[in-house]
Amino acid sequence: MHEISLLENLLESVLPEVETQRSLGHNVQGLAVTIGAMELHSAEAFHQAFTVGAQNTPLAGARLELTIVQPEVNCPSCGFQGPLPDDQIDPHNPDPIMECPECNSPAAIEGGRGVQQVELLIE
Repeated sequence: MHEISLLENLLESVLPEVETQRSLGHNVQGLAVTIGAMELHSAEAFHQAFTVGAQNTPLAGARLELTIVQPEVNCPSCGFQGPLPDDQIDPHNPDPIMECPECNSPAAIEGGRGVQQVELLIE
């Protein structure tokens, strides 16, 4: 599952900092992650992957605050700019182009990809 692989990479990158914060006496309550909608099949699956993936780590039982960034359609032909409709978001599609919803010309899909920010939630 895509979310599990994505989460494993995320945990691998943040767990050393979690350990550092714990050694300084800070209580890490969770993670705040900003991620593009094109990276996820579903927010629910990512939350489940976090719950399972964080088991037996210092983040076991921690909360996950997920902010999802929607991609936008930008059409050079008619000038349309707007959010990519939810039913058009496909994490399997690597193409940054789609048909413009206004004029049916090729339009660029911008944003909504990648993990954009990860923040430790510290008490």
